[in-house]
Amino acid sequence: MVGPRVAPPPVDVDGSCVNAFGGDSTIAGGWTAFVAASGQTDMTVLSCGCADFTLVSSLATPCGGPLTMVPAHEKRTVSVSWGTWSHGYTGEIFWTRGSAVATYLMPDDTDAFDFYMEPNSFATQGFTITGRADNGDTAVISGSISGLSGAIHFGFWVDVPCNLASVSIVGSSDWGIGEMRMSCEPETAKKILVYDNNTLHQLGLTAARTKSTDVTHALAGDFNTLLGSQTWDIVVFDCPSTKPVGGFAAFEAYVKGGGKAVAAYWDWDVDTTLAAAFDCEPGPPAPPGPTSIDLINGVTLLQSTGAHDDVFAGVAMPNNSWHNHWADNGDEFTPMAGAIGLAHIGNPARPVMVMGNGGNTIALFDLDEAGDLWLGNGDAIELWQNMIHKVSPGEPELCVKVCQSNPTSVGPGAHIEYKGEVASGIHRFSAEPVPNQPGIFFHGANQIRIPFGNGFLCTGGGIVRLNPPVVGVGNRAERDVLIPPGMGIRYWQYWFRDPMGGGELFNTTNALCCDFDAGG
Repeated sequence: MVGPRVAPPPVDVDGSCVNAFGGDSTIAGGWTAFVAASGQTDMTVLSCGCADFTLVSSLATPCGGPLTMVPAHEKRTVSVSWGTWSHGYTGEIFWTRGSAVATYLMPDDTDAFDFYMEPNSFATQGFTITGRADNGDTAVISGSISGLSGAIHFGFWVDVPCNLASVSIVGSSDWGIGEMRMSCEPETAKKILVYDNNTLHQLGLTAARTKSTDVTHALAGDFNTLLGSQTWDIVVFDCPSTKPVGGFAAFEAYVKGGGKAVAAYWDWDVDTTLAAAFDCEPGPPAPPGPTSIDLINGVTLLQSTGAHDDVFAGVAMPNNSWHNHWADNGDEFTPMAGAIGLAHIGNPARPVMVMGNGGNTIALFDLDEAGDLWLGNGDAIELWQNMIHKVSPGEPELCVKVCQSNPTSVGPGAHIEYKGEVASGIHRFSAEPVPNQPGIFFHGANQIRIPFGNGFLCTGGGIVRLNPPVVGVGNRAERDVLIPPGMGIRYWQYWFRDPMGGGELFNTTNALCCDFDAGG
């Protein structure tokens, strides 16, 4: 059965930067016609490749971040675990599991999104579909779809400079959605080479993969070959044990030639030329007997020197979540001329973390085996992420994500986003995915991290609540805020009710560290 055309493509009647498209049940009138109307020739099909009946809340996309489905959908296969579709398609679809309302949250830089959908009921059902841009513009398309071999195509694309933020569907029944495609203009991914031969924690590798989709993992046998095979944006070197075959000469030349690198190592006092390449003079070789830094200095806390506290954003400081048996006095440095100590254990004059080479490198004592205590709270991964960003930051940002969020009733974790200046002095913040419940945006002077409800309180000191509360719509909450000159650095967060989440019945997003004065 061929479903009716819902509306003539494209639909853009109000000057919105969002364009809606109502196709039909064929490939020619759906996928093909959408590409012709939108000009989006680089659409990528989204897939989970998972087993039937798997509960799916997100799908990988070409835009870097995931497509998030709220509520979670159940994967089915047409003609196997889902009855009918249209145009002969027999692949995977995702069922809303009885829900007649769903929101599809787009990653940043999404230009276009299209799909086919069919009601779960064999009867004809009505649907209203809304595409929303990051500036608040919308486009809406409505129509009726048969649940008997009547899957219909819909799509949205945006005009520059907008990005597509979400697609929300409200129907008279639940449905299946499939053949989803997406187009985007992502930033060019950083090329990151990671030497991480430790199979226990791999903290450096894990952090690198959160910063880029173009990460190459090197082991002892191929590190030097890979290092010379192309130009790298940054090298992440996490070496608690096995040294690379061929030694460090090529790595030292890379660093002294202006290459960006973060290196955690446990034998700086043995490989002193490597230390020198990172603008460090290591401490003397460890003598026999107990020589861990805390025994020498009588202090166990890792403390920031205060020179660049952004390296420790989201990390509980002072921090004692490290293994002293992996760090001896040979891992305490004397910074060379121009280098800056970032952290120390007991003796500020002998830092264990040093930024050198004009900010291109960070050298530090070994962290990878320090994971037993701080793996669970995310400190180690956060520190690696911060160090990577410090030496290879990309474009300057007004706001940087810090802290962490915990799962909610509508997703794996809610995130606060800065969406830009929407009018003179008026800046927009959003939080998603969040329950459609009341919540409050707030900001404070300091970064902290303490348990709070089902999540974390990530800011403290001079907290300002932005009343009145807002109510989430389509699993998204927004607040426009007047930012006065001279506000300086503030930490922003969203606190919301989550009665279906159990526990304390409320939760929080992660946080943003924003410096609007620096942003000009």
